[in-house]
Order: sequence, then C-alpha cells, then structure tokens
Amino acid sequence: MIARLRPVKNLLDFLRAPIAGPVGRKLASLQADSPLRSLPRSPELFFDMPLLPALALFVALVAGCGKDEAAKPAGPPATFCKDGDRVCKGNYLATCSGGGTAYTLVFCGDKTCSGGECKAPVCPKNQKTCDSKTAVLQCPADGLTEPTTLVKCKTSSPVENCTDGACLPSACKADEARCGDKTLFVCTKGLWAQTACASNQYCDVASKSCKDRACTPTQQQCKDSKTYQLCDAAGTAWTDKVCPVGEGCFDGVCHTIVASTAGAKDASTGGTADAPSGETSDSVSIGTGDTLVKPKKDIDLGLPDVFKVTLGDAKAAGANDQELSMDFPSASYLAVLKALQISGNKDNIIIEVQIGPIEAFQTGTFSQVGGEASETLISMGDGSGRAGGKHPWQAADYDVEITTFEDSGGRVIGTFSAELVNGKQKKYLKNGVFDIKRN
Repeated sequence: MIARLRPVKNLLDFLRAPIAGPVGRKLASLQADSPLRSLPRSPELFFDMPLLPALALFVALVAGCGKDEAAKPAGPPATFCKDGDRVCKGNYLATCSGGGTAYTLVFCGDKTCSGGECKAPVCPKNQKTCDSKTAVLQCPADGLTEPTTLVKCKTSSPVENCTDGACLPSACKADEARCGDKTLFVCTKGLWAQTACASNQYCDVASKSCKDRACTPTQQQCKDSKTYQLCDAAGTAWTDKVCPVGEGCFDGVCHTIVASTAGAKDASTGGTADAPSGETSDSVSIGTGDTLVKPKKDIDLGLPDVFKVTLGDAKAAGANDQELSMDFPSASYLAVLKALQISGNKDNIIIEVQIGPIEAFQTGTFSQVGGEASETLISMGDGSGRAGGKHPWQAADYDVEITTFEDSGGRVIGTFSAELVNGKQKKYLKNGVFDIKRN
C-alpha cells in the first residue's frame, strides 16, 4: 500500500517545497488560501488521496502562472475628468469637456487661477512700488496677497531713495542703468533720466532699453507632445517644462492621455497632441481675465455676415445720421501684426477696424482711454483716396468689444464706436456691430 502511494507523497512534497520562478511565486501568493498548506507529510495519512486530482491541481497552477506573467499592461483610459469640473492648469482655468476627454481653457491673464476660478488680484502681479522713500515693495507672483518688502534702500554711502520701484542714489555714473516697475532709469549727465516702458514691453538693464515682450507672462504653449513652454513673469522668454508620466501636452497644458487622443495632432501653435477631428478639442483663452476661446469651428449653417454702423456728425443721435449696412464684410487675423482686421464698404465708403496687438482668439474690451491693444486703428475712406496710404478719416478715440473670436471658419462678433478726425472735421461711428465669418 505504501509503495502504491509513493507517487502521491512525492508530488505533495514537491508542491510544499520552495519553488523558484513563476510557479513558485504563484504558489506563494495562493499559500494562505490553499488546502495544501495544511497537508501533512506522513504518507500513512494519504491512503484515501486520489492521484489524478493532485495532478490536476498542479497542472492548473502552472497554467495560471503563465497567463499572469504574460498579461499586457492596460491601455490609455477612456476619460480623465467629469464634464463641468474645474481645475487650474498653471494660470489657465480648465473646465472638463468632451465627455471627460478634454479641457476647455480660459487664460486668466492679469487675474490668477486659484481654486477652480480666475481670481482678481489684490495688487498687480509682480508690481514694484515704494514704501515711502526707504524700500521697494513687490506684489507676489499670484497677486493674491499684499506686497512685501523686496529690498531696503541704502541709508549711507551713498544714500538711496525709492523711485517707481527702484532704489536710486542721488548721484550716478554715466550710462548707469536700473529698472523699476516697467520703468528704465539711465544716468545722463549725473542725473537719472526716466523712461516708461509700454504695456507690452519690459525693462532690460543690459541693453539699457525697453524691449518688446517675447510672450505673454504665464501663458503656455505646446513645444511637442510631451513638453509645454511657460512664458516667464516678465514676458522675456519661454521655459520648457516636461509633462508628468502618462500625460501629454494639449493646447499648452498637460493632462492624461486618453484613448481617443493618443497619437492625435494638436490644434494649437507648436503642439503635437490634441483631440482628433470630430472630438471635443481643448480650447484656449487669453486676456486680462476676459474670455479668449479657441473652440473648434462651428458648423457653417450659412449665417449671413453682418457689419452695421451709424455714421453721424455728432456723438449723440442726430437728424443727419446715416445707417450703413456694409457690403462684403471681412474678418481676418493677421498673425504677423497680431491684429484682428474687420472691414467692409458701402458705395464709396470704406470702414476698417484693426485691433492690435492681440493674441489669436482674444476677447475683451479695448479702448483709446484704457490703452489696451495700443496699436488699434479705425479708419474710414470717403472716396477721396488715401493720403500717404491711409484713409482720410482716422480715429482719435474708440471703444471696441470682441465677444466671440473663433478659429478660421468660425465667427468674429463684437461692437465698436469711434470719433473720426479729418483735419478739423469730425465724424462719429456709433452703435457699430459685426458678426462675420472669419477668413
């Protein structure tokens, strides 16, 4: 009897002994639940143990090990967020869209994205001011708390006084330069000459000049499918940032790569990964907290283009007001000039509205008084020709609001008004509206 059961004993001893490799790992993982754990080694207690079930158990364990070891890693998830949920991606407010596969982005601009919203700053971000004449104060990078002391001005050898965000000695050396808050100070004949930099410039000590910004501070763009670029606080340069593992760059921000976007091309400048055609594309906005949206093109339903304005001799309504519905309206974004150009004509009258510099898809309010888009031009031709390449009527004052600025084939919608001057003559463009398909 003992001899007949020896194969059973040998098999059980083999199963209970430490085993290397995948089989051993499989057996170890099942040890707690396995009935083999309690089996004794004494052959006399196995008289009733059938041989075939033991062999079947061994074969099943070996087969199971092979399957687990060869299992393939899971592919990209189908979604990564819930529609409507909001998070901050840098200074972008990101709203989950596309059934959880993309973000609709709003660039907070001069505001700061925090807690899923664009928050108004307590002070202008990074602004330098003076604490009396004794110290330079600086607003934090997010602008959400009060300014703190950046540096204290010297009280001796030589004495310094704070002026427009810079500690300046009373005496200076020729060609010495310092930067305050968007202000350049250059020593000329022993005195400080002050130059205010434009809103789209920054102060550069090395070149002793105000330089045009290379980019909009805190704005982001895709360099490639795994890398985004962040514009620094002064707008001097882009800095490369690598997306976390499992994420890709989409319209300037990183988020989880989902099955529907894996390997697709980006819709934004410089990017290489975005939702494919037919999917919800990430959207981008830019401005001073105003909405700048780059949605995918709306389906063209044959909406008529509208470009209407009232032309009058006075700012208020008058008997001589002329209602103009412009023919052949056009809306184009000139990337080289960073300008949105809207134009149309009616008989011998031509009206052109050029708003710039602004980014593509930027919306908001722009005015002569506010200084936004400082190179904005509104002009009118009356059939008398162009003097020096310009229409005779040029805007001395204007207000423009862009409410919708979509991609090519989408809509450009807004309102405008202007005071036009031609020598000593004045005319007024009033209640102007445009709703035009972008070229």
